[in-house]
Parts: sequence; structure tokens; C-alpha cells
Amino acid sequence: MLFRSINKRQNDPIGVVIFSGAAVTRCPLTLDKQLLAEILNQTSVETIPVDGTVLAEGIIVAANRLKKSSASSRIMIVLTDGAPSYHDSDPRQAIGLAKKLGIRVYTIGIGSVEGGWYKDPFFGWQQQPNNEYNERLLRHIASETGGAFFKASRQDEMNQIYNTIDSLEKSSQEVPLFAKYREYFPYLLLIAAALLLIELILLTFFWVRL
Repeated sequence: MLFRSINKRQNDPIGVVIFSGAAVTRCPLTLDKQLLAEILNQTSVETIPVDGTVLAEGIIVAANRLKKSSASSRIMIVLTDGAPSYHDSDPRQAIGLAKKLGIRVYTIGIGSVEGGWYKDPFFGWQQQPNNEYNERLLRHIASETGGAFFKASRQDEMNQIYNTIDSLEKSSQEVPLFAKYREYFPYLLLIAAALLLIELILLTFFWVRL
């Protein structure tokens, strides 16, 4: 479903920042959706071998990636199944940077109080016990930046969330306006030449008769 949502935004550059105990740019902003899909397919929970959830740090890294974007609308989707780690950056710093850059942040909490969820490359979505996300913080981040908060405990809910965000973030595209021109100068030149020829014939005719 995520790939389908990405493919709907053919004219929008999209990037990926992943975070656990550290936050790194997995893919910078790109229009190459095939490359983006390949990178996502190669991403797993082992990609960053550092335990933790640096939520605010992930938002800061992503915001800095969006800083130079010339798009009229900048959005960020933050997906997490855990509460921020003790060594995470101050959420107020992340919110302030997003607001300064005009970035709307949509936050998604995966799982429930019983535990979060992660996607295993072999067994699909699996529940990870004893990992509760901070719903209050996620709601606050979304509210402060003009986004929205969602929570999902099942795969079908994730599908609905992506569809909702996609419908909320519609932007107009400016396209070149092509005008078809037809050159009439050769025709006017031909008419002028014909009139000149007629005039010469008439002058010659009258001169002969006189």
C-alpha cells in the first residue's frame, strides 16, 4: 500500500529518513519512485543497529532535508511504534524547526498500549511487546504543525490512513501552455507578388493600346 501511495505522487519528490536509536537519511528527495521502492525494500529493523526511538531527531533530520525544497507544500509523515528515548532531542526543537520551514507533520502511532508493530521481511507485520508509543506527544506534534494524528493497530487501518493523507494533500501543478502558431507570411507574400504581377500586366496592356 505504501508503494501505491508513493506512485500516486509522480510529480512530488519524496525522501525517506529512518530512525531507531539514531536517525539517518535513507533516501534524499527524489522523483525516481522505482529507486525509492528499491531502497524501501532493502530497509529493515536491522538497518540501524542501535536500539531506541529518537523521534524528535528523526523529524529534525527530515526537516533539514525538506529545507531546500521549492515545493509550495511541504509535508512529513512520521511513523513510530515507540516512545522517545531518553537521549532524544527536545521535541520543541523539532516542532519549532518544522513550523519555521512550513512543514505539516502527520504522525502515525503503530500498535497499542500492549505493544508496537514492525514489519518482518519474512513474516510480515509482527507485534513487538512492551513498546508503547507516546500518543499525547504525537498528537501535539501534529497539531502544532498543522498536520493530523492517526493510530493504527492493523494493516487495513494503515491503508486507510495513507489514503486519507493522500486526499488531504492535493496540490495543483503548473504545466506549460503550448500554443500552436501558423505562419501566414508566405501566403501574404504570394498574394502581394500576384497583385504586383497583375499590375504589371495591366500597365503593359494599356501602354500597348495607347
